Amino acid sequence: MTRRHTLLPVRAAAALALATTAFAALAGASASVAAPADNVGVQTARDLMNLCDDPSDTARIACKFFVLGALQSAGVMHASDTHDPKALLYCASDSTTNGDLVRAIRGLVAAHPERLDYPAASVVVGGAMEAYPCARAPATLHHSPVKRAAKHD
Repeated sequence: MTRRHTLLPVRAAAALALATTAFAALAGASASVAAPADNVGVQTARDLMNLCDDPSDTARIACKFFVLGALQSAGVMHASDTHDPKALLYCASDSTTNGDLVRAIRGLVAAHPERLDYPAASVVVGGAMEAYPCARAPATLHHSPVKRAAKHD
C-alpha cells in the first residue's frame, strides 16, 4: 500500500519551511568550522551532502530537516499550482521513514555526482520523485471528450 503524504495547512507548512531553513542554515554554518564568513548554510547539493556527512548530532538533524522541509515546501507549492491539496510529488510506502528519504536522496546524489552543484532543494525534490514515483492512472481511465455514436440494432 502506498502512503499518500498529506500536506500541512499552508500557514503551518510555511512556518515549518521557514524554521527548517533557518535551522539548516545555522547548523550548516556551525557544522563547518572552516567555512568562510559569508557561508549562509545549505545552497547546493554539495553543501547538503557535506552537512549530511558530518557526524555531529546537530548536522544529522539539520540534514534530515532540510530534506523534509524542502519536500514539504515543494508539496505545498505543487498543491497550490495544481489547485489540488491532494496532489502528490512523490509516493512512499507506509513503511518509509524520514531516514529512508534522506538515504534515498544521498544515494541518488552519490550515483549522480553531476548534481552536486545543483540547488539542494531541487535535488531533494527531484530525488524523491525519482526514488518514490507515484503510479500514473492507466490510459484507459482517461475518458475521451469525443461522443460515441449510438449503436443501431
